[in-house]
Amino acid sequence: MNHKIFRGAMLLASVCLVSAAVSAQQPRARRGGLDNLSLPSTTARVASASAGARAWQTFAPEGAGFSVSVPGLPEEPTRAGRENGQAAAQFRSYRLTSGGLKYEFGRTGRMPEQLLAQADYVERFFAGASQGITAALAQAHQQVRFKLVSEETISLDGYEGREYEFAAAGQRAVARLFLVDGSVFALSVIGPNSEMTPENVSRFLNSFALAQ
Repeated sequence: MNHKIFRGAMLLASVCLVSAAVSAQQPRARRGGLDNLSLPSTTARVASASAGARAWQTFAPEGAGFSVSVPGLPEEPTRAGRENGQAAAQFRSYRLTSGGLKYEFGRTGRMPEQLLAQADYVERFFAGASQGITAALAQAHQQVRFKLVSEETISLDGYEGREYEFAAAGQRAVARLFLVDGSVFALSVIGPNSEMTPENVSRFLNSFALAQ
């Protein structure tokens, strides 16, 4: 297998999972800076019964191929990259902080054909994803020391996936990855144990659905 292509695929998958953790440690840009480019998509279809910041709503960004229930309106850090040609049109990443938890979700474009053609692509991909996410969390949280505590095979509409759970002192992180027609769909939630309740975690993770 071409290791450069494989590492590139891992990077695309990992960025959807850990950018919220990394961004939480960085100061936000002042008004008028580049951070203003990371705005919620104006084409997203949002259904909400109320307008509060903690109100759960269905978020279905146009052209992203998925919908998910989140407690607020996410921002889209990859929007500027797509518009200036530095990211593939299919590459979408969204994030939201609510109630002490950081939610992150998105999708990559189609992986390189050279990678997809490998007979052991699926097994190698998920094995590498586990290692990549663990390393990325360790880099983002050097003081916390997250450790992988469980890995489970899951599926979404017949497509294979994995759920990874990480634990640290007083903290938890859960991430899901799905391989869908050569693209990676990813979502994660991270935060203190007291906030990682089924209402916040399962409601988010289980709501994720593929869309045309």
